[in-house]
Amino acid sequence: MKKVYQFCQILCAVVLVFFFANSATAQIVVTNENPYTESFENGGLASWSNSDVVGSDEWVDSYAVAHTGTKCVDYSSSLFGDFLDIQDNPLAILSFFANMANFGNGSARLVSPTLDLSGLGGQVTLRFYRKQSTMMIAQTLFVYYRTSPSAQWTFLQQYTGATDWTEETLTLPNISSTYQVSFVGNFNVDNMGSDPTSLMSMFTDPNASTNMASDIYIDDIFIGVTIPCNAPQNLAMSNVTTTSATATWSGTATNWTVEIGPAGFSHGSGTTYTAQNPTYTFTNLTPNTSYDVYVRANCAGDVTSSWAQTSFTATNTNGIAESEYGVLSVSPNPTTGVVRCTMENLVPNTRLQVLDVYGKLLMEQPVTEATTELDFTDRAAGIYFLRVVSDNKVVITRKVIRR
Repeated sequence: MKKVYQFCQILCAVVLVFFFANSATAQIVVTNENPYTESFENGGLASWSNSDVVGSDEWVDSYAVAHTGTKCVDYSSSLFGDFLDIQDNPLAILSFFANMANFGNGSARLVSPTLDLSGLGGQVTLRFYRKQSTMMIAQTLFVYYRTSPSAQWTFLQQYTGATDWTEETLTLPNISSTYQVSFVGNFNVDNMGSDPTSLMSMFTDPNASTNMASDIYIDDIFIGVTIPCNAPQNLAMSNVTTTSATATWSGTATNWTVEIGPAGFSHGSGTTYTAQNPTYTFTNLTPNTSYDVYVRANCAGDVTSSWAQTSFTATNTNGIAESEYGVLSVSPNPTTGVVRCTMENLVPNTRLQVLDVYGKLLMEQPVTEATTELDFTDRAAGIYFLRVVSDNKVVITRKVIRR
């Protein structure tokens, strides 16, 4: 029997050594193509750990709010939180009296899995969304990193406030193959009254008044290299008819947002479409009407580019196709300098004219090649009108914005 007992001891020791050895080396390999993301929707909190808890505070799953989906993680602390825990667990009264010196205070650290970031090429970014509610006492969120599970934590940044979901971005230094980040929520009764507006938060913040607590919510964590999201290039219009027109551009993205509206419309209030290729054909246009078109690239990690813009005019009901005089594309528009005016089906005796909003002719240039450059560098910021004149007849009008 004694030998059996000794064998069990040895076996248990071997199992424990094997478990801890594998736990210490278990890691997630992060690449440029596969960044680390966590939305906490499907048990994601299980792969993170709580440590260095002061009082009874901890990070938990939360269904109260979410940036996306239905869940996030929540550090929740209350002046009366330690006391209220006794209702759920009578034995908690022991820890309550043992921690009387910290009554109402708390701190909890949420630690990421171990990440192998050594293969990333480029600047490594930590991006996350946070939202905080305050019950009379402002709480603070701290962000740390360490290069291995045995290393000391290094402070990165701290945050307070943010009653709405706010995206935060940090550059991660000293990248390693055993990297970890952590979020520390801190609640300190000494902060009571430090922010006068927080004294009214129990009446103005619905989350705080409902939970009787101060909360820090975190969601949608991203760790990886943010690939540059370049704006579309060479945006141009072609195949313009009375009711349709085709926009084409160049770029490396695989998803694009296209917006169209009457000339001069407020950007963001037009009609939007999604394109999977760098081209989109608009239909159901109104004849003899000028339009503004905006296009941007949608890249990985919800990153979007700046907008490219151009304008065109649908042909009139007499069937005079703009292509008879040469389809005109203008880029970049808006501009801070030189504008390239490209025409197809160029016809003789064609001129480009630039006018101000009062109709005053500012410059005029004959069109002898497919692309003509106009220099707005010395022009004041504002709106200008570009006209194509053929045989003393205005056949095309565009709006140019000088920033």
